[in-house]
Amino acid sequence: MKVTVKYCTEFGGSESTMDITEIASFSEKFKIISVTQCKKDKFKSFDGTNQTFAENDETPLEDWQLLQYRMNEEGFDYCFNGYSNWEEIKDMEFHKLKEKYLKAMEELRTYIDKKSNKE
Repeated sequence: MKVTVKYCTEFGGSESTMDITEIASFSEKFKIISVTQCKKDKFKSFDGTNQTFAENDETPLEDWQLLQYRMNEEGFDYCFNGYSNWEEIKDMEFHKLKEKYLKAMEELRTYIDKKSNKE
């Protein structure tokens, strides 16, 4: 389970996200002030399914780099609308923004279709 740890250093307070099993060794180095479980948030995705992602990003750097590579190689539109739903990206803000993008893209397409079919 991922937790957010608030702790003191010689320079002041800070916080970090880590697995709960890491707290014991971490507490040997720093004075822990509080430990809270990472929140999860649910939202309805563009395709109508419910999705849950951690508030704190737990995505490995390699997955972000792969996403960036695919955006450049496949094109921005197809990267998010056809190539993948990017479930391996565990960042809630990313998925919210992606869903807003897909919705706006569909609304714009519908608007243009309506305008182009005017008589």
